[in-house]
Order: sequence, then C-alpha cells, then structure tokens
Amino acid sequence: MKQKKTIWACGIVKQPVEIGKSAEYYQNGIWRTTAKVLRVIELADDYIKFETGRLRYCIEFNKANTNVMARAA
Repeated sequence: MKQKKTIWACGIVKQPVEIGKSAEYYQNGIWRTTAKVLRVIELADDYIKFETGRLRYCIEFNKANTNVMARAA
C-alpha cells in the first residue's frame, strides 16, 4: 500500500474540521481548500492532523488567532 504524502503547514484552520466536508486553512496570505476530509487523526491546542483521499495534513496554528481570522474571511 502506498503511503500518503503529508502536507506540513503553519497557518490558520477554520473550525470545525468535519468528516465528509472540505477543510479550509489560511497560509502565506492565501485561503486554501482541501478535498473532503476522511478522518481527523488528532486535534490539539496548537495543531490538527487530518487526511483526505490522497493527502495527510498537519497544520500548526494558534487558536487565539484562528477565531479572529475565520470571522474576517
């Protein structure tokens, strides 16, 4: 079985990340949208790990800034 490529990023993630829906994250001044989330692997205060059909994501963030940016978008 081929291992999925992992995307490592530092940014802001719109919460909640839901299974069956695309996730959105802000990185380097750009909002990005993923494919549909298949599984949330881990959610901590400063990062989230989840996977789509082809990729795994590990996005580090600051929750204090997450809510501010999500409202502004």
